[in-house]
Amino acid sequence: DGTQYDFRDDQTNGQPLPTPYNAERTLNGPSRGFLFHTSDGSSATFISKTDDFSADLAVSDFYSDTGVGPTFPSGIVILRNGTRFKVFKGDVIEQQDSNGNIVKFIYNSHQLKQIIDTLGRTIDINFTNSPTSSIVATITTKGVGGVPRVTEIKRKKLSEVGALANGERVKNLDELYPDLSSTGGGPRPIHIPFNPSTITEISLPDDRTGNGHKWQFQYNSFGEIARVVTPSNGAIEYKHIRTLVPSEPGVNRPGPEIFRRVFERRVFASKTDINERGKTTYSDPTVLDSNGNSMVTETSFDESGKRLAITQHKFVNSPIVNYGINTDVLENTGYRPWMEGKEIETQEIELNSAGQNTNRRRITTYNYEQRAGVVWIANANTTLLN
Repeated sequence: DGTQYDFRDDQTNGQPLPTPYNAERTLNGPSRGFLFHTSDGSSATFISKTDDFSADLAVSDFYSDTGVGPTFPSGIVILRNGTRFKVFKGDVIEQQDSNGNIVKFIYNSHQLKQIIDTLGRTIDINFTNSPTSSIVATITTKGVGGVPRVTEIKRKKLSEVGALANGERVKNLDELYPDLSSTGGGPRPIHIPFNPSTITEISLPDDRTGNGHKWQFQYNSFGEIARVVTPSNGAIEYKHIRTLVPSEPGVNRPGPEIFRRVFERRVFASKTDINERGKTTYSDPTVLDSNGNSMVTETSFDESGKRLAITQHKFVNSPIVNYGINTDVLENTGYRPWMEGKEIETQEIELNSAGQNTNRRRITTYNYEQRAGVVWIANANTTLLN
């Protein structure tokens, strides 16, 4: 589901440590031990192991600017609900729940090939690995009577028919980003078309009988999702917009930055409809309140344009400000402020039957408790860490 965990070593609780820079332009730093934990309350643990899982193995800091990377770790991840993941050289090869049910994952050069559950049922994944093939991969399961059920994932270049939404065209990079085309870093290949390969279709098993049961995707000139056609032949359209990222005193950015966002979502009952059944708009999150927090207004409309709902979300800090790494905030720690990006307030504004504001609203506030400070920051307490 996309969940990620950040682990800190038990030995130092994530303390930044100096690492000597050698003649080979690589950094082989101090040992971090073999036990790691999360510090955000998710209570996950990682135990580093040898590749055969027969013994614990200490992990050391590593960095290289020569293109040589560290080997991916092997070990066990344990979640607080009892689920365990066995990781081999960076790949999850086994998942076991608290009841002992095991799902195994088989790879071909770090590319997932097969999934096998406790009952022996299999899911086979076949990547074409061909840049010229329109099929990225097929996913095969067995249906009733052992009949194969195949899902196909297909792609097209933006320049190919059907990949771009109506009104869109392939553009050169300097057309997409005119103000970034000559900003620092020496010459850039800006007069070339932006024409990436995009996922344009996921054909579900019954589509192979000609029933058209599939997901279809179209994009804008930036390669962003612009239109989705659902298996039920409904459609959803998205509009994106760019917000300029201003330069800020005291902020060290490695280069030009781009901030783009969805500002409108439209829903259609049929893929052939030209009038939407509903629309939702999202305000600019870089608009801040008096405390410097981001305010996003989400407004829903019906097919006639009447407002159905207005919800305002307040988040800590601005999405265009780089806190933490490469800035003067929490300098030299590698960590971001603990509240950054968290939602602290939601306001649901009451509307009457005509979609007009009644000046009544329901406000939900979210309070977060600061965890104990780390021992490697002198006098680390809530006030300092805030």
